[in-house]
Amino acid sequence: MLSSLRRRLEQARTAADAGVTLIELVVAMTLSTIIAAMTLTLFLKVNDTTQTSTDRAINTGQARNILQAWTSYLHVADGPTYGNSSHRFEWITDSDVLFHADLANRSTSTPNAVGAPSTVWLRLTGRRLIEERFASGTTSPSVCRILADNVTASPLFKAYDTTYAAMTGQNLGSPMVTGGTGCTNLPASVTQTDLSAVSTLQNVARIEIDFTITDTRGKRAVPFFSAADVPTLVGATS
Repeated sequence: MLSSLRRRLEQARTAADAGVTLIELVVAMTLSTIIAAMTLTLFLKVNDTTQTSTDRAINTGQARNILQAWTSYLHVADGPTYGNSSHRFEWITDSDVLFHADLANRSTSTPNAVGAPSTVWLRLTGRRLIEERFASGTTSPSVCRILADNVTASPLFKAYDTTYAAMTGQNLGSPMVTGGTGCTNLPASVTQTDLSAVSTLQNVARIEIDFTITDTRGKRAVPFFSAADVPTLVGATS
């Protein structure tokens, strides 16, 4: 009897060491697959969230720099002759504006002396925001910056008159030069020749800037907006 009991214990021990059954193996593989899928999904979600935060930070940084710079230029918009509102803006379209501004025109040797304003050309060309600045009377840019890509706007620029009514549909001139997607020289003259536009442009008191930047993956588009009042000039207007 003792021998029989030992035999049964040995058989039970052998059965225990025989491994897992097919059902147990299938269940284990299924659970492993589910856990792996959950882990991968969590990893992708965390990675996407991190990338989204990075994209938003980059786009916001770009937009902040653009809006700060462009509104600061508009705040010192001036005529090609200091203090004269005539031809302060040469044209304003939905995606293109050229104007003159008091940038880098202060004398370093004579107190309160000012030189001719610079010419500033801001535009959206081929989904790219471009800024060019020209010293008075020159045709090659002294500053040329490609500020952002993957940009859309409808419109980028919107003008308002002295009563802050939108100047939609009014004659704000046509560009005297076509801008490329990179640095573009000006022709010998960018003086607006449409006298009706010249007259209307003197009434511009505010410019709104409105655009959207899409991240490099093309997944998220973030809108940005600002506005700048242009100074009231007391010089001659004709």
